[in-house]
Amino acid sequence: MLTTYELGRHDRFKILVRLRHRSGTHKKPICQPTDLQNGWRRGAYVWSKGLRSRRDVTYEVDDHSDLVVSCQPIGHARLYKVTSFSLDEAPTHSTQYQSNMSDPYVAEATNTKLTPQQKIDGLKEILEITKTGMLTTRGTNGELHSRAMAPASLDGLHFTFIANNASHKTDEMEADPHVNVSFFDPGSNHWVSVAGTAKVIQDKKRAKELWSPFVKAWFGDLGDGVHKGDENDPRVSVIDVTPTEIRYWYSTRTKVGAAVEIAASAITGKVAHPGELRTITPQELALVEGLHMPLKH
Repeated sequence: MLTTYELGRHDRFKILVRLRHRSGTHKKPICQPTDLQNGWRRGAYVWSKGLRSRRDVTYEVDDHSDLVVSCQPIGHARLYKVTSFSLDEAPTHSTQYQSNMSDPYVAEATNTKLTPQQKIDGLKEILEITKTGMLTTRGTNGELHSRAMAPASLDGLHFTFIANNASHKTDEMEADPHVNVSFFDPGSNHWVSVAGTAKVIQDKKRAKELWSPFVKAWFGDLGDGVHKGDENDPRVSVIDVTPTEIRYWYSTRTKVGAAVEIAASAITGKVAHPGELRTITPQELALVEGLHMPLKH
């Protein structure tokens, strides 16, 4: 089982792993701090070499990058059993959240106790309700342009769209791949904001796999025998958006309950939080990609 903790810049931490020796020696890393954003397994390993009986292994680092500390038996699990794992005198959440204390709303609403899989499950629950999102790109003049688009597929955490390559949005994404995809459900007040990078792909096989008869209505038949508005139309392209960070609001109150809490907070001076603010961090996204974490559907 893999245990992870997110740490922010300049955080000091100490890994304390209690191991029970069984037999033989084990010279592979048991616990490893990894910088998943800048490359898999960057950083020093915690090694166990010929451990005898019970022994504490500690590691301390003061780094200037975002780290995910992960602890798991790596190979030869029969030799050692990890019996405990802790961070000694260190925060188990990012300093990003500590800085939010100046914003009491964010501090109250942010849920840092969920596992990556729980956050992904909550995200997919919202996306099943909100079929259409807003894809935002940046024009060559620096202005932001948004348009409503429905993802044709959500493969893992990648958002895939069918698009017309004759439109300005593909030119904008090729000039600046940084995009945002947002979703909002007025019935529940759930919202999602996906920051990521987009790639325009000319993949006819993939386009045919994602094609729907309803898509034809957005292309139209130009009557020239070539641009028929079907899956073989040369205007048809695939846009693949790879998230770099996903933030979303998960409502935990009904509309009536939320209204009551907001009204009460306005009177008492307490901060209203009729829901949870959740973030799937760059490190967690890299963890999903690097470990090929199975995603529940």
